[in-house]
Amino acid sequence: MNANPAAVGVVDLDEGVSDLDFGRTADGVAYGEALLLVRSHGEPLATVMVELSDGAISASELESAVRELPSGAARAEREVDRAEPPFVSVIVPTAGRPERMAACIGALRAMRYPSFEIVIVDNSPGVPGTREAVAAIAAEDPRVRYVAEPLPGSSVARNRGIREARADLLAFTDDDVQVDPEWLSWMVEPFLRDGRVGVVTGLVLPARMDTPEQRWFEEYSGFGKGLEPRLYDLDEHRAPENLLYPYWGAAFGSGNSMAFRRGVIEGIGGFDPALGAGSPARAGADVEAFSHAILEGSRLAYEPRALCWHDHRTHSAALRRQTFAYGAGFTAILTKSVLREPRLALEMARQLGGAVRGNGDDADAPRELGRLRNQFAMSRAQGTLGVQIGGYLAGPALYLRSVLWARRHRLNDVLKGERIRDGRTAISLVDEL
Repeated sequence: MNANPAAVGVVDLDEGVSDLDFGRTADGVAYGEALLLVRSHGEPLATVMVELSDGAISASELESAVRELPSGAARAEREVDRAEPPFVSVIVPTAGRPERMAACIGALRAMRYPSFEIVIVDNSPGVPGTREAVAAIAAEDPRVRYVAEPLPGSSVARNRGIREARADLLAFTDDDVQVDPEWLSWMVEPFLRDGRVGVVTGLVLPARMDTPEQRWFEEYSGFGKGLEPRLYDLDEHRAPENLLYPYWGAAFGSGNSMAFRRGVIEGIGGFDPALGAGSPARAGADVEAFSHAILEGSRLAYEPRALCWHDHRTHSAALRRQTFAYGAGFTAILTKSVLREPRLALEMARQLGGAVRGNGDDADAPRELGRLRNQFAMSRAQGTLGVQIGGYLAGPALYLRSVLWARRHRLNDVLKGERIRDGRTAISLVDEL
C-alpha cells in the first residue's frame, strides 16, 4: 500500500501532450506520482498512474505512458447541443463549511451550459460565514441563490432544495466537489436521449491525493464507477452481477454527482430523512434513492463523461468517522429494504456471505463484493476494521431510531412545504438523541 502523495490531473489528447509540472503539496513534499485521467473528445479513455521527477513529467515520457491507449471515436453529436437545452436547477447542500463556497460555486458558474441556477441550501444557518459567502457571489451572479434550512440532515437539505428549485431537471453535488465545465451538459444528455431515464449519475475522481488517507480511500474504495456508460432498469438493462440488484444502489453512482427528473424524485417521496449525513443512520440516502427510483420503474444512466472532482477526507479521524458512517448506512439501507420486502432477507444473507468467503475471483460473484473486500482491506491496513464492522452492526438499530426521530420532527414535511415552526438549530435537534 503506497502512502506517498500523488498529484491528480487530466490529459486531454485533443489538446496534445505537453510537459506537466504538479509542483509540491501544501506541506512542501514533491509529488512522486500522478493519477491522470486521459480523455479525447470528452470520452474518458483510461486512468493511468505515472511516475514524476520532482513533481514533473516531460511530454515525451507522458507520450510513452499513453501511447498504447485507444484514441477514442470522434465526438458524437449530443442532443444537448442540437436545440435550446432545458433549464436545470443545481442543488448544493452545505453545513458549516463557508470556506468551500468559493471553489465549489466558482466551478459551477464556469460550466459551459447556457441555462441553470445554483441553489445553495445551508443546513447550519446558525454557523456564520456561509450566508455571507454566498451573498457576495449572488450579488454578481443572479443564478446563485441562498436558502437556509435549519432542520438537520443532508436529505432534509436536498429536499428543501427540491422544493425551492425552479426547474424540472434537478442536479445535485456537494460543497467538497468541483465540477468539470462539461459536467452539467453530460448530466442532462441521457435525459434527452431516453425518455425513460429518470436518474443520471456521473464519474467522481479525487481532487487530490496529498495524504495517505486520501490515497487509501481512492485506491481501496473511491466514488468512481468505471469509465463505461451504463443503463440500469428492471427489464432490458438488469445487472445481476451487482450485489442485491437493484436494492443496493452503491454500484449506480454517488450523491455528489447525480440528477433526477423532478417527477421521479418527488414520486419516491424525495430523499429519506431517516438516511444520510446528519441523521442517526449517518449515510445512504443517495444510493437508496437510486434503488427506489429503479424499483418504481425508472431507468438510471451512469454517464462517466459527467466528471467532477471530490476532496477526500484528509486525516485519519475524519476517515474513521466516514468508515463508520458508510458501514452504518449500508446496513441501514438493507434494513429498510427488508422491512419493505421481508423475502429479501435470505438472499441478502447468501450474497453478503460472499463478502467474507472466497478470494474475490469468483466468476459469478456480484461485482460489489470486490468493492466490499477492498474496503475491508483498507480498514485492516489502517487499523479501523473494528470501526467498519461496528458500523455494519449498528446500522439496523440506528435506522429504526432514525425513522422515529424523523417522524417526531416531521422531517418528511420539508419536501411538501409544511414548514415546522421551530427555531431550534440542527445541532440541538440532533443532541436530543
